[in-house]
Amino acid sequence: MRRLLMVLLLMLPAAAHAETFQNLGKIADDPGFQERVRVAMASAAQAVYNEAVVPPPSSYAARHAFAIKVEAGSYNVAAASFVVVSNTTVAAEASFIAGGTFSIPDADISNAISASFNGLAGF
Repeated sequence: MRRLLMVLLLMLPAAAHAETFQNLGKIADDPGFQERVRVAMASAAQAVYNEAVVPPPSSYAARHAFAIKVEAGSYNVAAASFVVVSNTTVAAEASFIAGGTFSIPDADISNAISASFNGLAGF
């Protein structure tokens, strides 16, 4: 999974990010950043719970099942963190500073999670 996420990072346009891929990887691995991703994931899961039920072939069943895993803490937060830093908006504004200050607003983390929720859910 980590290799796949690194491939996603490599697919970013060169001008789309302010940081090197190595530093984006350091941000994704940072425990403080991962905690922010956990909160955004929980918020996205709550939004999924409030969605109207849509019959197959929609992504609803996969999204709902993944939301349950998120709420239970049974998902890979490190993988989700790599997905977040591969988002072009997040990558463009990221500024790695040792010690955990990354210049990435919480709203952009939430938006990256919302945009990627289907993929994280496996749909």
